[in-house]
Amino acid sequence: MASDTPVQVTLQAESLPIEDRIREANTRKTEGNDSFRKSDWEEALSAYESALVFLPKSTVTLDDNRSHESPPRTEEEDEPTRHTEDPTPKSTHENIDPEMGKKCANLRSILNANIGACYVKLGEHKKAVEACTRALADDPKYVKALQRRATSNDILDTWTS
Repeated sequence: MASDTPVQVTLQAESLPIEDRIREANTRKTEGNDSFRKSDWEEALSAYESALVFLPKSTVTLDDNRSHESPPRTEEEDEPTRHTEDPTPKSTHENIDPEMGKKCANLRSILNANIGACYVKLGEHKKAVEACTRALADDPKYVKALQRRATSNDILDTWTS
């Protein structure tokens, strides 16, 4: 994997069209998956975090009081996330079409869930919960993120219900 500094990666990411940014994020995700399969959790974590830099930030915000302490509720009862204006994830500094926004949100969700998996393997369950909560902000029904967060919450004994 390339050993770019965070500043270099950020500058590189911002200069690319969104399609290229998604492609680069997927390449780094694949590198992370390869490292994960080799049980190199730190290297996998680094690759997944590097991949996230290429994606626009989500406008979805987390409700920190509920999002990681209790199981998600149905949308009718109480959403685990709040949306600012438009619930379609978009970058805060560029206009991308809704289809690309959905691709970015999906990839961000996968990357954050993978980061959570790395933290589980490293025994850092609080960080795993936080990463999986970020994954669920982009995809509240992502089963792997829900399971990983539940496992870590169980280990931390942080269930409120």
